[in-house]
Amino acid sequence: MVGRIPVLGIILLIIGLFSAALTVKMVFFDMPTAKNLMQEAIYVGSDKPLPENEGKIVIVNGALKLVKPAYD
Repeated sequence: MVGRIPVLGIILLIIGLFSAALTVKMVFFDMPTAKNLMQEAIYVGSDKPLPENEGKIVIVNGALKLVKPAYD
């Protein structure tokens, strides 16, 4: 039982370092990219798609109305 504790500690340390590395990557690399994409996004309030927005990131404002029941 005593021999398992250092092995478990090493495994948890590796998992913690991996999680910390992913967090640092997200903060310094992914978040600025996401902010730039959100600034370039087009806000739309109309119900029908416009051809000039084809292929662009579009944020639609309004209430969500489901046609079919949503399932997870």
